[in-house]
Amino acid sequence: MWRNCSNCQALFYAGYYGDHEDYDMGKCPQGGMHKPAGPQFTLGETSVPFISTQTDWRRCIYCYVLYFSGHPDIPPNYGEDGACPARPGHGHVHGDPAPNYVLFHGLGEGDHLQSNWRNCWNCQALFFGGFISQSACPKDGGDHYSPIGLDSTINFCLPYPMKPRIDGENIGSSNIRIHGWDFTMEGGVDIAWAVFRNPNDPVVYSEDSIRLDRAMAYFEYTFHIPEAGWNFVNVRAWDSNSNGTPANPLSINH
Repeated sequence: MWRNCSNCQALFYAGYYGDHEDYDMGKCPQGGMHKPAGPQFTLGETSVPFISTQTDWRRCIYCYVLYFSGHPDIPPNYGEDGACPARPGHGHVHGDPAPNYVLFHGLGEGDHLQSNWRNCWNCQALFFGGFISQSACPKDGGDHYSPIGLDSTINFCLPYPMKPRIDGENIGSSNIRIHGWDFTMEGGVDIAWAVFRNPNDPVVYSEDSIRLDRAMAYFEYTFHIPEAGWNFVNVRAWDSNSNGTPANPLSINH
């Protein structure tokens, strides 16, 4: 699984999990491990007919970022590309054999697809261009470098699966907090809840619509149950940007 680091804005591999939540999230140029944000992106190794693609994207075995390895070797660091935050003064290394990922470009924004992913000319990492002023490049300590306002770099598009999900809890005084993941970024969520005294006696039904931030497919939503003596509440949510893809049903006890 691939995620956006909210500290450096690079795309990194977040699939290494240890026991007891001892996760290995690679190395971020801001210090410590990468901090995952947004959805789980899916990368493939196969080109698609009639869609523009670029190959030679690899995972660095040291910092875990996705970087472009298609440049000719430059001395003195043969076999290395760009700049790796896990090894100052050295470039990224992918090992051999290693997956050769294929990235789509020229598709624009869409359901299950986020555009504005760019190649940093200094460190060679793939980073999200929407927050370039909040990025960090290990090459010189500044922002990722993509000249002329991103116009000189290819606009890559990353797919992510549409599997929205919700969870929630009663936080006291009949206030219910709902957490949602993997909805369409900058999209909409339709949410509804029904309050019950018993399975056949709903006492309140309400619904609402909310918008999500461009960079995050996560949300928190809190509502209050005005009725006393309720037993449980059923909550439903739908991703309105993907023809109403439903999240998992949720029931919360009083």
